[in-house]
Amino acid sequence: SMTIRYSESPTFTVTASGEKRPSRAWLESGRVVKMTPRANARFQTLPDWYELPDKKSLAQKGIGNGVPCTGIEIIMEGLNAN
Repeated sequence: SMTIRYSESPTFTVTASGEKRPSRAWLESGRVVKMTPRANARFQTLPDWYELPDKKSLAQKGIGNGVPCTGIEIIMEGLNAN
């Protein structure tokens, strides 16, 4: 199933699944696109120079288990301020 969200709405959680189905995104134009590991890495704020595993399922699992880099930066800034 697919959930439709508009730009002013919060996004849904992209979950890892044991099933062999690709992540998909629905664009407001009506186009549905497959989410590549690199696209999902960008959602996690990984820099483009970060090397992902060649095996897509392993790359997706690693990205899904990760924490966004900018989130860690914000937490660390808060800890350093105290």
